[in-house]
Amino acid sequence: SDTDILSLINEFSFNISYISSQENGTDYQYFKMGLYVDDSDKISRFLSQAEKLCKVRVIDYNRSKNVYDNSIFYNTYVSGLSQMMELSDSENDELLINVNLAMQTLDERGLSPYRTFDSISKFAELLSVSRKKNFIPRISTHTISDNTEIILIEPPCGSNTMIIKSNGEYLFVDSGYACYKNEMLEIFQGLIPDFGTIKKRILVTHADVDHCGLLPLFDEILTNENTAKCLEKEYEGILDCVRTQMKQKPLPLVISGMPPVVEKAFIAAFCKNFFNEHGRCPLVFVKDDKTAIKVTEYLRSQGIYAFRYLRRELNIYNITASHENEHERLLVLSKLLFGKPQAIVTTPAAAMGYTMPREILDVNRYYFGIGDIDEPKDMVERLSAMGYTRVESVDYVGQFSARGGIIDVYPPQSSSEESHPYRIEFFDNEIDRICIFDQMTQRVIENCDDLEILPVREALCGENELKVIRKEISACLAKAEMPDSKMELEKELASIDGGQPLNFTDKYITLIYPQKECLLDYFDKTAVILCGTNAVNEQIDSVARLDGELIANLLEHGVVRNGKTEFSVSSARIEQFLSDNLAMHVNTFAVGLSGVRISGMFSMRCRQLASYFKKYDLLKEDIENYIKNKYRIYLACENDAEVKSMLEALTNDGFQAVALGDISNSVADFVPGVVYIGIESIENGYELFASKFVALTLLGEDGEKTVRARKKSKKKLKNTQ
Repeated sequence: SDTDILSLINEFSFNISYISSQENGTDYQYFKMGLYVDDSDKISRFLSQAEKLCKVRVIDYNRSKNVYDNSIFYNTYVSGLSQMMELSDSENDELLINVNLAMQTLDERGLSPYRTFDSISKFAELLSVSRKKNFIPRISTHTISDNTEIILIEPPCGSNTMIIKSNGEYLFVDSGYACYKNEMLEIFQGLIPDFGTIKKRILVTHADVDHCGLLPLFDEILTNENTAKCLEKEYEGILDCVRTQMKQKPLPLVISGMPPVVEKAFIAAFCKNFFNEHGRCPLVFVKDDKTAIKVTEYLRSQGIYAFRYLRRELNIYNITASHENEHERLLVLSKLLFGKPQAIVTTPAAAMGYTMPREILDVNRYYFGIGDIDEPKDMVERLSAMGYTRVESVDYVGQFSARGGIIDVYPPQSSSEESHPYRIEFFDNEIDRICIFDQMTQRVIENCDDLEILPVREALCGENELKVIRKEISACLAKAEMPDSKMELEKELASIDGGQPLNFTDKYITLIYPQKECLLDYFDKTAVILCGTNAVNEQIDSVARLDGELIANLLEHGVVRNGKTEFSVSSARIEQFLSDNLAMHVNTFAVGLSGVRISGMFSMRCRQLASYFKKYDLLKEDIENYIKNKYRIYLACENDAEVKSMLEALTNDGFQAVALGDISNSVADFVPGVVYIGIESIENGYELFASKFVALTLLGEDGEKTVRARKKSKKKLKNTQ
């Protein structure tokens, strides 16, 4: 019998990778079964015993000797599958990456792709002919009792789904292939008119694609321990893949399936884990400065020592401009050289722009402490060389003043820190006191033991650099024809000769720093997270275009010479950087990745949740369900008062709740069934199915829709009963 065969398989500890059977009108059935065997010595013994129970035919897939040109093969192959399955552009790109990875894996094992891809093609053909109008499953209803019935949905290509209805509630068993989402949704809605509003619970028998395809549609997923571990390996697999790649020449990996709120949480968790394990700062690429600011703020709210590195406006004309952005950028570069940041968030445009080389910043970092020997006049000269402007009384960052043995200086500080000027007092040539003071009242706020002062301009000009720039300006002036251009160049010369502040040095940055370095040069081997590869690639391409337009305009006006002005590294340089480091492409299936060897592709099983703003009853109802399913639960509040209010309310209603003093508490330490309440600004919650973790939020107002839908569902259910 079939149970005897299954018992034999279990005895040999084989895993069933595939099983298929159909009724044939007789008293017996043919079963086609795939077994995963990790010990080849067991095969002969197994077959010998299996043949005593039933007829056994071994299907031997011989290797083919055909050789393909990989890039031509899988592009043509994917195109055929894409047309067959009517895939969207993003799905086509995802398939390209997966086929590329499969080709790579087969090649590394010395296997021909013929059998593998031929089987996939036949399987895809089987799926495609059963889509849309041809999707005609056999649907049968079986009454178990007065209040319970089972609906069995049997599609023409396998992937059965069972619906158990009892006392007005539903339990789905398995969900079929993802490619039949629309067809299955139509069937679900036909069988269950309230499908859109009911509590959707599903039991997954095991974690194969024909059982898990529609999991994102469901509110609650039930699995046995082995299946849960199988699903959870996707999360652990990312970290394992990163560990492997950091030990060798890294290949990129792709992570998909995350809504925005989960993407931010993933970046935070990964940055913390990567820094703790590898001791290196990951680099995060986002699409624009606004996003960089938001992501950095979120990472800092999670207790991560993160900094943003934004693109600055170039100063190419001799006019006074703010250098605030430069101050922050130099601080980030200093942290990379001398500190231990846990994440840097930037855009390709910012990262590609030329800046102060590492060796120059190292030389121009001014660090001293109480008791150090230094002449006041030497400190004045050094501050001037670092771009500081001498004034009577310091009011703004980048200024300093000197009165005998007292020097006041206003160095840049992080955007997350309150800035203050510092006072250094000398006793002869010894630093006697360092303190923070209030520039309005001149009163001392705090005494310090030491002080680090950074440059305030990215383009610093010493005597040699000024000579080079002066020579270049003179050469341009000799050929200038437009009166306005001549006047501009003459003003630049006058500023140099008169010792005035130079507000146009970005135009000559490659003459000042022939090393041509950018943010990328401050990183050793690390992980680079690309949030949306298509958007990142578009910005990389736009940098060359916009720089080219600016340089063309300067050349047209005769204020620069051809080949003497650049502002950013080439796209080839950033591509090489991504190749040398571990590139992690998050939430994207970029065309640019087709043909690129990748180390792995991971799809996260999760969903975004609505806010519970002013919806306490709804919150209680959902928390009860999460507790029943042994979830680790986190509730995000806006402030301390809301934390105290929710703690009191949940405790009074019989829930076990704990207020978190610090959001950096490890989720791994959370006890299932306990509600942990903290302060965090997230507009949407999220649920991680495999990890059984849920983050709920009280911010926002989108809980209204969920409440209305559930009230409507309960009303219909009551009328039915």
